[in-house]
Amino acid sequence: MKALVHLAWGDKKVPDCTRCQGDPRVRSAFGCDGPARDVVTGTPLVVFRVSCSACGGHDDECTHCNRDGMTPMFRCPKKLLAEDPALEDRLGRVFRAWSHYRQHGTLPYAGGLAQQSVTCMTAFDVLSSELAMLEEEKREQDKSDQARREMKAKQHAMPRKPSRGRS
Repeated sequence: MKALVHLAWGDKKVPDCTRCQGDPRVRSAFGCDGPARDVVTGTPLVVFRVSCSACGGHDDECTHCNRDGMTPMFRCPKKLLAEDPALEDRLGRVFRAWSHYRQHGTLPYAGGLAQQSVTCMTAFDVLSSELAMLEEEKREQDKSDQARREMKAKQHAMPRKPSRGRS
């Protein structure tokens, strides 16, 4: 379910199917046909990471995520969904309801939050939390990119000392 958020919001860490079609090395690295592996060494490769389902990324003592708040994913999320059409359908319906709620503020069932199923509200919480994490990562990356651009601009703006040639 978290992978859907990454796919829908254009997370650049999630594989792009247009890049892996036909190239067995890329397909292996993206986990298209099985768990992702390095073609040369055969070692497992992390395709992308989602927030830890056990601690939500908020427990420094969590053993599920090795205390960094992130869980590695070793398969392409599109392939995982394609392998289970019933799951794809269920998650698709939940995702569409959540997207509609985010855009229009309308819940799937009449009434307020208390009239929604626990499963639906849990899914909404998971999806919202994952999107918030992605947005925070994007803000941090944008800040880092901006700082790098400013540093580069300062370097180019500094007057250069004339080089002394030997006579």
